[in-house]
Amino acid sequence: MSLEYTDRYGIPDEVKQTTITSLDRVGARSGQHEKQARTAQDVVVDIRNPRILELGAGHGKLSAQILRLHPTATVTDSDLDPTSVANIANGELGADPRVHTQVVDATAIAADDDDAYDLVVFAHAFHHLPPATAVSAIAEATRVGRRFLVIDLKRPSPLGLILTPLLVAPVAAVAVLVRPSIRRIMHDGFISALRAYSP
Repeated sequence: MSLEYTDRYGIPDEVKQTTITSLDRVGARSGQHEKQARTAQDVVVDIRNPRILELGAGHGKLSAQILRLHPTATVTDSDLDPTSVANIANGELGADPRVHTQVVDATAIAADDDDAYDLVVFAHAFHHLPPATAVSAIAEATRVGRRFLVIDLKRPSPLGLILTPLLVAPVAAVAVLVRPSIRRIMHDGFISALRAYSP
């Protein structure tokens, strides 16, 4: 199975970062980032100054929304991809004193103490992990965090997996002609749907 562009390391960083930016735009336009931030906020509503670790942060759009909604929260934005972490650190979000950035492998989280975070969030990235790696990530997240929140894709039904490409194909063909980079987003969306865990 071909990996999502966001999981490939043998491609130029520009291709990967453009794909992540496009996915972030979809998340912003659809309200996903804000909805997910509200879900995270609900999990720490009883904590005055929550310490939050976001795994697989991409460009940090979820963390930005969390900070907007919770003015006393601090966030560590992390990703396995050093370029993504550098982009966050050197951008507007990285300038916020409540934000720390770190390259983190979800299966080996460096933390000074167990329960170093009040919440560990893994949003729209858990499906990127094969089962054995997912088990290790869960163990690490629950070690360093008091609470662990996974927000991910819902696996479509087998019929949905078959019909969606057929129904989307005519629109997709036109969209790819207008903007070729859409092909990567569509590819990643379809592969993600195939890799999503069942509820």
